[in-house]
Amino acid sequence: MDLRNQRSKNPYKFIKFEGVEEQFWSQFHNDFYESVLYKGSKVTKNGPFFQHKYVVLKSLQEFSHPEVNTLINKLEEWRILPLMTLEKNWNEEIIFQFCATLWVDQASRVLHWMTQGVHYRLDFITFSRLLGIDHMDRDAPRLSTIFAEGISEGDLDAAEMYKPGAHPDFKTTQLKPFFYVLNNLIRYTIDPKFGDSIHLRLDAPKILARFGANGGRFGVSDFMWNKTVDASVDPHKYLPYAPYLMHIIEQVAGVQFSHPCVHAPVRAKHLGAPHAPPLSPAGASTPAGANDAQGEAVPPKDSGRGRRSPTRHALQWFFSYC
Repeated sequence: MDLRNQRSKNPYKFIKFEGVEEQFWSQFHNDFYESVLYKGSKVTKNGPFFQHKYVVLKSLQEFSHPEVNTLINKLEEWRILPLMTLEKNWNEEIIFQFCATLWVDQASRVLHWMTQGVHYRLDFITFSRLLGIDHMDRDAPRLSTIFAEGISEGDLDAAEMYKPGAHPDFKTTQLKPFFYVLNNLIRYTIDPKFGDSIHLRLDAPKILARFGANGGRFGVSDFMWNKTVDASVDPHKYLPYAPYLMHIIEQVAGVQFSHPCVHAPVRAKHLGAPHAPPLSPAGASTPAGANDAQGEAVPPKDSGRGRRSPTRHALQWFFSYC
């Protein structure tokens, strides 16, 4: 069975299956929840979620450094700063239900999911608006389109991200303060990453380059939409954006749930010291190369689910959560 293909199929074109608990639409949703999400939360320390942190704006403002002030203004102009500073605790069970039942109609750009047994729909424009991002972001080019051929050292050099005379080597140690701080901001928020803070990986150099010389806005809401979609069809990935998805779910459902999972703060600690990241969790310091400190998530209550199916067996085997 191609489980990723199965995960991408539209279950909502069929009548709801009555043989599963009310918060699921299909047997596959039930199996995915139990074998990937719930059991995954028991296998690893932080479960399947990336433990996002919100940025304490005052800690940035207290730098009184011209490059950091410029960065704050740019983030505000692009409507990213309110997203980075949003503090939103979340409910693991509600996010589990969202992830288990999510189907994305890419042709119409509509999210479908279930919360507490109710089927919800959300189009891309409303998704963007609920994140507080403006129409200029939606009109901006996609990051994946801008860098369709990838990104090179020449691109980094042209963006003038590095200190004078420094080689654009995809490392953070010689970044100008503006980009050094920016990289650490995005790794806790819109472009979540664990561990290594010395190397610019995956989409990070592309995002930084757009803030540099000859850059310009890119679609942040489109970027976050695609990250959500990618995680929904590839459960090997950590699930991103729990605080932001919690905000969206509550706005759409019109319900305030309990929030046992804490959205921890991150404060600016250092600026010009390449041997230490400029951001660390509040009240702690994080050595370069160490894993990011992660808060404990409250696991969902064990509801005693014990039904098994061939799909569930396949999920357990495929994802090694037996």
